[in-house]
Amino acid sequence: MVNPLVSVLLPVYNCENYIKDCIDSILNQTFSDFELLIIDDKSTDTTVAVIQQYTDERIKLTVKEQNSGYTNSLNWAIDQAKGKYIARMDGDDICLPNRFEKQVAFLEANPEVILCGTGMEVIGNPIGYLQPENHQDIKIKLCFSTSFFHPSVMGKKEVFVENKYKPEFEPAEDYELWTRLVFKGQLANISEVLLQYRVHLSQVSSTKNTTQANNAFQCKLNMLNHLNILDNFTKEQIRIALDVYSDYTFEDCQNSLAFFKYLTSTNTKLQVFEESGFNDKIRQVRISFLKRYLEKGKGNKVIKAWFLVQKISFSDFRKVMRVTKRVGGRLSKIIDI
Repeated sequence: MVNPLVSVLLPVYNCENYIKDCIDSILNQTFSDFELLIIDDKSTDTTVAVIQQYTDERIKLTVKEQNSGYTNSLNWAIDQAKGKYIARMDGDDICLPNRFEKQVAFLEANPEVILCGTGMEVIGNPIGYLQPENHQDIKIKLCFSTSFFHPSVMGKKEVFVENKYKPEFEPAEDYELWTRLVFKGQLANISEVLLQYRVHLSQVSSTKNTTQANNAFQCKLNMLNHLNILDNFTKEQIRIALDVYSDYTFEDCQNSLAFFKYLTSTNTKLQVFEESGFNDKIRQVRISFLKRYLEKGKGNKVIKAWFLVQKISFSDFRKVMRVTKRVGGRLSKIIDI
């Protein structure tokens, strides 16, 4: 394996219960031209012992001398990778057998694409989850949440080398990376479930929720500030408009409506995001905010709903009012719905 086409990066830490299933799913891929770089972050369980039982020459295990973090492992492995493409994988997930084959074929057929992900399903739950397929839709979604399932991505090695993960954004380091890459080349997702994702209480997303939420909010700011939002709104005003909040005030609602209007009007001028799709997304986000405002905001719900009647379109108002029949029923006595 002097020059494998794909380098699989697999950082691990204390995943003795899942690592065998993970490695088996990689070694059993229909596409075999890869190296598997496993970086153990000083595990304290039997993870390393399980890995050392394998004799497949494609496996290259590195055990770090001290625990230095997930992104440190990834960035180190990026520099060691020999493949044309880098594929990501986590120690508690499972690849479907043809994942690498389909991603390599897609990237080879679409050289303008620098990174592609796939759909996934949660282990134990047969429902499949997909991400936006084309670059413009991915770009728009990144303004509000990640557009990739991190363990599913595969991309060009030189792109990863030139754009390393930022440790200060862990555990949202992947989201932050996508917000940079989306302005450097075409991104895509294959609309097919090719990864099985495991949910358990010890994973990073469960143990560092607050930090992840704060870092994810910064990623949203990074995207939307291409529309100069920080020149016109405070971070707190933006957070209230975008994130789940409690005790919304009337002023919060006014500021948020102004913020959403600013996003669409400024994008029309600057054309940072595809206009039609961006406007549709802002409408969805605005409706979600207004539903939260009716439910969690301070004040009488009927008075709040009457205020919205004067501020948004009738069709949007009906969607907002579906949040509660009780409010809609009471308001119908005031206005003909």
